[in-house]
Amino acid sequence: MVGIIVISESQASGEMLKTVCKVLNKKKLEGIKSVVFSTSYSFETRQNKLKKLVKQADKGDGVLIMTELYGASQTNVCKSFLVKGQIEVICGYNLPMLIEAASINDKSPLPSLCKQITTIGKKYIKCSSC
Repeated sequence: MVGIIVISESQASGEMLKTVCKVLNKKKLEGIKSVVFSTSYSFETRQNKLKKLVKQADKGDGVLIMTELYGASQTNVCKSFLVKGQIEVICGYNLPMLIEAASINDKSPLPSLCKQITTIGKKYIKCSSC
């Protein structure tokens, strides 16, 4: 199972994962954790927190870290953990991506998981009148 860490600067990641639980009718999401990286945290504090989370999340199939926004402080910390095929980072996530991730993180290897959930995320961005 790929371990997944969802990071936000507010409670947004935790609230989104609660919604995923409701949509999938689950009490708990296996292998997925949310974490808040407050804007008041130093780079080192974020790095230390993430190091512990990655260690906890890695069960041998890799870790996917999902952050809110490319270029944000949280993403800059995460990029220092990149190890191709072992630890990947996706910047920008939405509810369809999290639902897909929770549905397939025990069935797909990390590279496939990344590709599938980014495809789903893009697919479900729609303009109703377009």
